[in-house]
This record gives sequence, C-alpha cells and structure tokens, in this order.
Amino acid sequence: MSDVVIRVPAEVRDQLAAVAEARGTSIRALMQEIAAQTLTPEQIMEAGRSHPGTACRAVRPQRDGRGVGGDAAQDA
Repeated sequence: MSDVVIRVPAEVRDQLAAVAEARGTSIRALMQEIAAQTLTPEQIMEAGRSHPGTACRAVRPQRDGRGVGGDAAQDA
C-alpha cells in the first residue's frame, strides 16, 4: 500500500478525525471508505446509460464551490 499526503485546513482534518472517531475507525480507513463509495463522472454516466429509467445526471463542479450538479438556485 502506498501513502499519499493531502494538505487540508485544520478544520477539515478535525472534522475527518471526529467522524472517524465516531465510527470507531481511523482517518485512513475513513478516507478509504469514502474513496470506495465515490464514483467518477465517467462511472456516473455509465450508470445512467445502464439504467436509463433512473434519475441519473452528469456531475460537474460548481465554480462557486457550493457542490456538484444542478444549478446555483438548487444549491442555495
């Protein structure tokens, strides 16, 4: 297993630590779980093609940093 260093603000680190502690796990294990559950945009598009009757849409980052997909009015 290789290691990666990700620099985040102290508040983010503290939030990750709190979530990991509440789940009885480590930040490393929490990040592995998050990564395993996170789909790439390509995987999301493929899921939409595989299941055309579902409400699946492309994910795109918002320039204002408020989330992904949808429009700003929905994120407000």
